[in-house]
Amino acid sequence: MERLSVGNGGWVRSREVGANVWVRLVDDDGRLVPVDLFLEVDEPHVLDAKVLRRVPLGRIEAAANAPDNAKVIRRRMLHHAVPSIGDTLKTVARPRAVGPDVGEWQPLILAVPKTRPYPSDFYGFVAAAYFAAAEHTPAPAVAIAEANGIPVKTVHRWIAEARTRGLLPPGRPGKAG
Repeated sequence: MERLSVGNGGWVRSREVGANVWVRLVDDDGRLVPVDLFLEVDEPHVLDAKVLRRVPLGRIEAAANAPDNAKVIRRRMLHHAVPSIGDTLKTVARPRAVGPDVGEWQPLILAVPKTRPYPSDFYGFVAAAYFAAAEHTPAPAVAIAEANGIPVKTVHRWIAEARTRGLLPPGRPGKAG
């Protein structure tokens, strides 16, 4: 059985194929189905067709729908919801939080761990929040800080750590992304 780490907003992580495989699930008539996919490879420049073919999407979906797992995932979805990107399966290169109407977009709410150092999963969610915010605002760190009620300086620190871990591209002055 696939081992999953459950995150915010329906995101689950599976550690396989030399990559962290992040899948966002939504409830479709009682069954959790994948709508977003994000791969975080261990080595730079190793994302190829061979890795993609080994992504165990079916096993991840089956594991997510196991009764105990589904209950935990649905609970986390309610507390940390993100807007839906549609009813059909979409595979994207990075996590997004886009609604059918851009006006419906809201920054992601992050579940900040209570202990330090923060786990790698947390910085993956920071990266997802940043990518989503960067699509809708020229100041993604400000949007994340306001949505989470924390100082912008703290978000900048998290973003810097996500960049160090290779979860975000290098920063460019005056440009989000």
